[in-house]
Amino acid sequence: MSYPHYTECVQPADHSPAPIAESVLLGAFGIIAGIIAGGVGAFLGIAPVVLLGAASAMLAFTEWWLKGRLVCLGGDKCAIGMVISVESPEEKKGFERFDSDYSFNLLLPPHPIGASYNTVSSDGFLGEELIKQQDATKNEGLGWQTNGYESSGPGCSDPKSAVLHCEIEGAGMDILRKWLIALVAVLSLATAASFLCFIPVIGWIACAIGVALTVASVIMIIAGLAHALSDAASPGDVAPSLGGSLHWGCNGQNADIVVVSGTWVYDSLHKGWNEIHPVKHLQRIAKWSGSWPWTAQDAVKQWCQAIDSAKSPLTQGNQQKPENQWTIHPEIDGCDPDEADFTIRVEPEVDVTTPGDVANFVVWINNVSSASPSSAQVSLTVESGLPAEAHPAFSPPIPMQPVATAKLNIDTDTDIKLDTPFDFIVRGTDTTTGATATTTARLLVIEGIK
Repeated sequence: MSYPHYTECVQPADHSPAPIAESVLLGAFGIIAGIIAGGVGAFLGIAPVVLLGAASAMLAFTEWWLKGRLVCLGGDKCAIGMVISVESPEEKKGFERFDSDYSFNLLLPPHPIGASYNTVSSDGFLGEELIKQQDATKNEGLGWQTNGYESSGPGCSDPKSAVLHCEIEGAGMDILRKWLIALVAVLSLATAASFLCFIPVIGWIACAIGVALTVASVIMIIAGLAHALSDAASPGDVAPSLGGSLHWGCNGQNADIVVVSGTWVYDSLHKGWNEIHPVKHLQRIAKWSGSWPWTAQDAVKQWCQAIDSAKSPLTQGNQQKPENQWTIHPEIDGCDPDEADFTIRVEPEVDVTTPGDVANFVVWINNVSSASPSSAQVSLTVESGLPAEAHPAFSPPIPMQPVATAKLNIDTDTDIKLDTPFDFIVRGTDTTTGATATTTARLLVIEGIK
């Protein structure tokens, strides 16, 4: 299942604060509204210049919101939790309404309702792994809420609990950004035209064009705001079976227990906390009945391993094979796969290296049939999973033997993403019959381990 994704996270050392404060942003909105309400006279004056400044400030903020606000903490993470509260886009007011993300807060196992941040963040389990302040952001001087992020259901009398904040991304801020890009371009032309108004004849024509462009920009502002405000994310964007909302209740009554996975980040917009953003997988697995229905460690291992398996390149590669494209039943509208006379495996299954170094794998090819002709060869390729900053290099095709080996060297660039596992497929193809065999391996790049 695909998931909505509009943001990018930055490394802690690359983070910069918001280009303008939210109060200034609200002021820019006020300026735009005032000029729109000012009538025709405003268009003949400084409207294009002022609108351009306000729109440029808003554009800078939306660019930062989407591409500079979130700080990467270490790739994707998976967790199980009980829904303590939700924050739907429809409930937001003012400028925050353009943030059309659907947010929810999870109480992590094995903790009871009311567990404090200090307790959860030192549990040696999910809390310590996910919601505890990280050295990477602390060392950069990024803010942190003294008591972590705690929440309770709106209107509930139950105590606040330390929670893991999760967000399903909406398109509202990205829609606004795209309208602002077009708006800044139109207003730049209108501003240039306004400076020519005092030149006889040619200036008058330019001035008329400037007024027309300014009027057009006002129409764009109204249309863009309406378009952005019309968007609202929901759980159904990630898991259609969940519909428009997750369930929560005071003291956990009828609350959903869900498994969630997504990018683990630090959100610098607020006083600071860690969260899952964007959510990439969401599934309801139980209902809260006053206590956790299973051993936390076993449940997390079971569900998170299942999600990893479903997302692995090998699983997705197998799903694309012709023999797995049936609709009714494999025996009715399926097909038989080409059987390979060999198997392959990669050692090590995981190679951990540093940026700029080379990861070294050995591919073992085992011929399981004596029917292969003596001229048969196996051609090896790497498919899906490696980033553009990783460059695999194989040996030439390998003669089919009872046991053969080939080297796979993966050269990494210095700017490759850190702390993110890259699962990739190695495919062997019989150059005579076309039959194939596949296996998976993992590349992990970590700073300063060697």
